[in-house]
Amino acid sequence: MYLESDIVWVWDEDTPMTFDEKVVRHIYANDTIDFETLMDRPLRGAPLVDEHMYRRMALCPLAMTEITSPGGCVVAQIVETVTQEKKEGEQTRIGGKRIDLRKTVQVPRYTPEQVIGKFDQILAELYPGQAVSEEDFENGDVEPSREAPFQFAGWMDVGVTSRMVVKFCEMEKIALRVIYKNKIIFTSGDRENNGMPVMVFAIHSDHAFFYDDWASKRGASQLPQGPLKIAINA
Repeated sequence: MYLESDIVWVWDEDTPMTFDEKVVRHIYANDTIDFETLMDRPLRGAPLVDEHMYRRMALCPLAMTEITSPGGCVVAQIVETVTQEKKEGEQTRIGGKRIDLRKTVQVPRYTPEQVIGKFDQILAELYPGQAVSEEDFENGDVEPSREAPFQFAGWMDVGVTSRMVVKFCEMEKIALRVIYKNKIIFTSGDRENNGMPVMVFAIHSDHAFFYDDWASKRGASQLPQGPLKIAINA
């Protein structure tokens, strides 16, 4: 006898037990996806890490977390991985000579609110129009006025797309490397400019995995290109 909630299950021990097993996998089709489709894929899914992912041990710790705070995982990881130098500490005088006791530390370049504001601006530019009710659309009452995947909701609900991150990096003068299946599918920014901030993330399923290790960011430029149509601006 087996109890589950208010249901009682009973079976005959003399009868062989059988069961049905159904395995469901929700994986984007590799044979039909193209570059534009991938770059417009909302990145707000569960962080399922591919064991073969490029330098997965160098991922930002937040990459492994399902974040529900405003903006989701992309905003949180941008705040975490895009940093700038700041002097912290005090200066003092010893024997009439100024001694600088400050230390150089890395601090976030943006607040979450700043990143959210920029993505609001980017959405209006890249995906103009207004969201419509999905129910009204299914009833044939309205037609979407905004391009997928934002025809029924904004980016805060749907998720950020890689195309939006590309625009963010263009606006903020940040080099970008986008990895898919351990290959570079998009790169921008001067590869020889060591002073330019670099943002690197890998797409797996519908989640973005950002890197915060400098060596891994530099090494990403050496990955092979493909397998999709390549968009290079370097």
